[in-house]
Amino acid sequence: MSIPIVGITLDLAANPWTDLQREDLIHITEPLRVGALPGGMASGRASVAIAAFLPDGRPVVIETSLTAFLAAARVLQARYGDNEPRGRDA
Repeated sequence: MSIPIVGITLDLAANPWTDLQREDLIHITEPLRVGALPGGMASGRASVAIAAFLPDGRPVVIETSLTAFLAAARVLQARYGDNEPRGRDA
């Protein structure tokens, strides 16, 4: 099994994923599950699994390396900060 590479788009409003603009797209917003798999990589390093259920009840699990997942999080955090409400938004 190969682990997917994580592609990062910093602004989907400005740069939409045109390959996903399809009538049969399934957009899942919640609930999502995120979990670590110690030793989940062939190298023995940890991987991350993200799971959700499709509207028909079938489960979907996407797995990538913890390294790629954390790199994506760092890039997004560098662009958007911690995204916590501040001042009057709190």
